[in-house]
Amino acid sequence: LPREAFISATLVLLVTVPLVISTLRFVDQARRQRDIQVVVADEVLRGLAAQLVTVDIIADNATGLQLEVTVRTGQPPGYAAVVALQAAIAGRLQRAVAL
Repeated sequence: LPREAFISATLVLLVTVPLVISTLRFVDQARRQRDIQVVVADEVLRGLAAQLVTVDIIADNATGLQLEVTVRTGQPPGYAAVVALQAAIAGRLQRAVAL
């Protein structure tokens, strides 16, 4: 293998490896966000009989997941309904959740 080809191949690998790692992280993050969105929408519909407007992920770290959830409903949900919603979301996601 000529030296120039070896140098070119090495440079291509040096650029490709970080790109692949970055792409895999991005895809994993998008999948997690989609999973959260689906679970929250399902539990809002089931537990509050409300329409989900938005889900914003405020924090996603080792201590848990902090979400800001906006729903559309005829009457504001009571405290007990919100606590039950939080517990249902946490149970399905298998991690601590704060709403």
